[in-house]
Amino acid sequence: MRDTTNRCAESVRASVEAFNRGDAAGYSSHYAEDAKLIGPFFPEPLVGRDVIEQTTVSMSAAFPDMRWTIVSLLEDGGRVACELHIEGTHSGPLSTPDGDIPATGRRVSFDLAEILEFTDDDLVAEHREYMDPGAMMAQLGLNG
Repeated sequence: MRDTTNRCAESVRASVEAFNRGDAAGYSSHYAEDAKLIGPFFPEPLVGRDVIEQTTVSMSAAFPDMRWTIVSLLEDGGRVACELHIEGTHSGPLSTPDGDIPATGRRVSFDLAEILEFTDDDLVAEHREYMDPGAMMAQLGLNG
């Protein structure tokens, strides 16, 4: 195991702070150029820092007041496990693989777990998200 002395965990904290400031470029700067993001809302992994930045911009447009709160954070070498609590109001169009969902004006509140693998340069190489997308969609009034 490599000695990271919490640098990867600090990178996660800094990226969450950037997201909460609405700084998509600052958020994505913590990712490697060829980083991969895998999650329940993406039918195929997102690949590349620029794609991750654009997805962050899109999410911020859909939920401009969205805030992430770190509940727990564990680092082991070049891997970080993070539990987040997320809240926000759906005030703009939400891009999905099936098309845009118009703003509902509804609030969402949910928990998300992520596993992040880091490069030797302490940049995110792979980011896996785990959550219940159906519960979020129900909060938006979008599933029956």
